Amino acid sequence: MSEKLALITGGTRGIGFAIALEFARNGYQIIITNSKSREEGDSAESFFKNNNYSCQYFQADVTKENDVKILFSRVNEKFGRIDVLVNNAGIIIDKTIKNLSYNDWFKVIDVNLNGTFLCTREAFKYMKPQGHGKIINISSVIGEIGNIGQSNYSASKGGIISFTKSAAKEFARSGILVNAIAPGFILTDMMKKIPEEKMREITEKIPLQRLGNPEEVAKLAFFLGSDDANYITGQAFNINGGLYM
Repeated sequence: MSEKLALITGGTRGIGFAIALEFARNGYQIIITNSKSREEGDSAESFFKNNNYSCQYFQADVTKENDVKILFSRVNEKFGRIDVLVNNAGIIIDKTIKNLSYNDWFKVIDVNLNGTFLCTREAFKYMKPQGHGKIINISSVIGEIGNIGQSNYSASKGGIISFTKSAAKEFARSGILVNAIAPGFILTDMMKKIPEEKMREITEKIPLQRLGNPEEVAKLAFFLGSDDANYITGQAFNINGGLYM
């Protein structure tokens, strides 16, 4: 297990950090990335190393093809393998359609959907010669049910689910499995900024009457990346407290 490697984009905070920690706790070497904050990346890397986990941080913009190629090339050169890719990097710019500029639309699509495509395509190049690999794409319940003020985010996350299904069919004969996770409302720093009254409204709509924890998403991600999920591909797994079934 200690030889296996998982690469988590957007792995320096939130759900991505929780996923990276779950893989690290289970003996994986981990690579974490973000696109802007080197300070945040270095801090996350230090946390893992101080807890005796094998971790390396790379700064890479998943929307830039050359950045992605360099990232995967460096990882392969240093470690010689990529067992699991978690496409977690994502952003939100929430506005109603009438107030949404093309730039705001494109930015979200570019990071969330185009970034997933570029990293998946590059991972395939290195996983195919291995004859195995797991790719886990982080979607969202909003990609399934939509939401006012989130048309760009919803389109990007819905697109990830469709992309996952196509990639799974293309990659299956190479031994590479591709699945998606669609979290509901998860208690991250972003959610903690929501006013208390609005938070109550959200919670009341969830049958389990609470938000999910990043660690719960992380455990599902680890399962899909493990050998226990070797006959699962092309699926989108909901983890949303019953909000959408």
